[in-house]
Amino acid sequence: MSILAEPRRKQRISVDQQNIQWRDDDAKFGKKILERMGWRNGKGLGKREQGRNENLRLKANHNGKGLGKREQGRNENLRLKANHSGKGLGCKHSYDDTWVAHHDDFAKLLASLNKTKKDTNENMASEIKQNAEKSMKSRMRIRYRGFTRGNDLSEYSEEDKCAVLGKKRRNIAEKQIECQSDFDKKRINFDEGNIVQSALSMNEYFAEKMQKFREMKKRKEDASLEYEKSR
Repeated sequence: MSILAEPRRKQRISVDQQNIQWRDDDAKFGKKILERMGWRNGKGLGKREQGRNENLRLKANHNGKGLGKREQGRNENLRLKANHSGKGLGCKHSYDDTWVAHHDDFAKLLASLNKTKKDTNENMASEIKQNAEKSMKSRMRIRYRGFTRGNDLSEYSEEDKCAVLGKKRRNIAEKQIECQSDFDKKRINFDEGNIVQSALSMNEYFAEKMQKFREMKKRKEDASLEYEKSR
């Protein structure tokens, strides 16, 4: 069995490996623009025409490494050393000092942030307390002013006082009763053409009627009771 240098691979070879057709294509929009700006074939781009004037060529990457990776030879073999420090690969002793310094800086930063937050909370608490005291004082002032204004009758007119105390309505009711009583005293008989004056008011008239009605009702009840007893 023959030993091969590398495994066999299927490769696709392009018909135009140097992109000659693309280079000689004069119908490209970009090439027309560059020619209008003074570029010619064989010249590079840039202020001094220092750009690349050859076509780019892509090479197959069979080793699985990144773009631009180059093989660098090593004359001596790799040697593995025992790690007794418990640190990561490539860690040096100077990293301890760096880590401690970072830890101290971080602790200082946290302390400053906590102090700022504490001061802010204290300021907010004091401001809230002051606002609460101000609102309480203003509320008490408003309540006292409303209380004094409500008890001060000098600011109200006579109409408002009558509307609140009911004097005007009472006077109106009295006037209506007087007018009705005057009307009851003077009744006109249209059939005889005589004027009959009554000394009773409307209330007295209906009270007398009600008393007569009750007496009549009582007599009827007594008569019905006597009739039932006699049966």
